[in-house]
Amino acid sequence: MRHLHDLKEMIFPRICPVCGKRSTTGDSALCIPCMAMLPRHMDRRADDNLMIREVWQGIPAEEASSLFQYSRKSRYHNIIMRIKQPDGKRLARQMGMVAGQNMLRYGMEKDIDLLVPVPLSFVSRISRMYNQSKAIAQGISEVTHIPVCDCISCKLVHKRQKRLGKLQRMLNAQSAYKAHIPPQYRGSRILLIDDVFTTGSTMTGCARALLEDDAKSRVCLFSLAR
Repeated sequence: MRHLHDLKEMIFPRICPVCGKRSTTGDSALCIPCMAMLPRHMDRRADDNLMIREVWQGIPAEEASSLFQYSRKSRYHNIIMRIKQPDGKRLARQMGMVAGQNMLRYGMEKDIDLLVPVPLSFVSRISRMYNQSKAIAQGISEVTHIPVCDCISCKLVHKRQKRLGKLQRMLNAQSAYKAHIPPQYRGSRILLIDDVFTTGSTMTGCARALLEDDAKSRVCLFSLAR
C-alpha cells in the first residue's frame, strides 16, 4: 500500500493552494511555510467584534470568529477561490480541521453543541457539486467531535450575493433561508459556519432562520476567512 501511495504522489503531487509549490506535508491543507504564515484571526470577543457589529442589528450573536483574515490581493485568497471549485472539497475539509485544531487550542469547542453549515442555493449546488461550508463543518467535527446538522435550506433561487451591495444583500438574504432543527438539538448552542464573511448578510439571514425555528437556540458565528 505504501508503494501505491508513493506512486500516486509521483503522478498526482499535492500542490499548496497558496504558493503553488509541491507540498510534502502529507494530508495537511497547506505547505509548512504557508501554514506558518497563515494570517490567523481567532478573535472571539463579544465586545468590539467586527463580525458581531455587522450582524447584531439582525440577530443576537453570542460570539463570532474567523480562522484567518485575507484580502483579494493576498495569496491566501487562493484558498477561498479553490474551495469554491468542484474539486475543492478535500481542501475545504482540511481547512476545517485546521479550524477545529484552533478551536481546541482556545477551548472554543466546550460550549458548542452543534455545527450548522450555511446552505447553497440550488444553482450553486449544481455548479459546485458540493457545499464548501458543510465540508468545513465536517472538518471541524472530525477534530472536535461536535455533530454537524445540515438543517438550513435555501428557499429561493436568489441573486448571487457577491454581485450586490450591502443593503441589497441583506434584503436578499432576509427571506432566502428556512431552518428545521431536529428535536434532539432544539435549545442548543449552535455554531453557524460559512466559508467567508463579507457584509454579514448571509449569516444574518441564516441565524434569523434558526431563531425563528427555535427561539431557545443560541447562535455563534464562524467563518473560515473574513
